[in-house]
Amino acid sequence: MTYIERTIEIKKEPLEIFQYVVDLEKRTEWNQGLDDFKYDKDEINQVETTHTCVINGRNVDFKSFYSKSEGNEFIWFEETESIPVLKRLISVIEIEKKGYLSLVRSRAYLEHKNFLFKLFIPLFKRKFEKNLEESLAQLKDIFR
Repeated sequence: MTYIERTIEIKKEPLEIFQYVVDLEKRTEWNQGLDDFKYDKDEINQVETTHTCVINGRNVDFKSFYSKSEGNEFIWFEETESIPVLKRLISVIEIEKKGYLSLVRSRAYLEHKNFLFKLFIPLFKRKFEKNLEESLAQLKDIFR
């Protein structure tokens, strides 16, 4: 399994950032690399909610599967098994209070299908790291 993590600091309360990040209507405002975003507008984004990201013309179906809110710490997990070179991708957003700032940590776990697909992971990882960095930078700009 390949692991990617990026962290930023934002001068906003963790709850405000968390509510923005899990709001599917706002996803395209900060999540880089999306051509389109499909979801049921009548459904609240919660555990077991599904949505589809269109990335490079391909539908990637995600399901929210874990959420935790405790004090000033928020965690959100989503996963997909619909990326051809991966068995599974798990995306995690953690937001916690750090002094007068909020620490926003985005992690991705990339599980490859087999050894042959493992050869493609470095290329996919670089692209994913770039999108992750750009997405967090955009999120930070939104809260300036």
